[in-house]
Amino acid sequence: MLIRTVIGGVIYLAENARKQNEQNQLDLKVSEGYKPHVVPNALKVIDGSIKTYKEASEMVKQDIGTPIKPIVPAVFVYVTDVKKSIDWYCKVLGLPIPDTDRTDIHIFGLGESQCSNIFLRRVDKVEPTTQPLFSLDAPNIEETYQFLHKLNIVIEHKDDEVIWFKDPDGNVLMACSI
Repeated sequence: MLIRTVIGGVIYLAENARKQNEQNQLDLKVSEGYKPHVVPNALKVIDGSIKTYKEASEMVKQDIGTPIKPIVPAVFVYVTDVKKSIDWYCKVLGLPIPDTDRTDIHIFGLGESQCSNIFLRRVDKVEPTTQPLFSLDAPNIEETYQFLHKLNIVIEHKDDEVIWFKDPDGNVLMACSI
């Protein structure tokens, strides 16, 4: 009797293992046709293998039914004095001062690797922002703070990861290490 019980238990276990194996094989077949679209592209951005605006534009697929791409090619900053703002932004960004006669607009073409351009647009009166317009990459916050302080730039806020500071028209910008 004991032997029959043991043999019955072994047969029961073997049958359950066979059924589980069949289910696993079925699960594999169902997933064979699965091809992720978003995750690999997101990982390309995270790991840094996508470096340019053009690469990012080509990567984005419009599978979600919108003609708008999730890319910010330009940021507009409204200023009262374009020439003065050009000088200030060139100092802060470490760019050469361009030779320009325009007083209505200036475009900092930051190239494809930065993915955005900064448009300085002249207006008669600026209503300064109270929150950051955009963020700039600043891996070393303390070094960035010392740099901005040396330029006598008004610092609105500083912590271990971000600095909020003002441009000549009082617009708040952010330098961020994260």
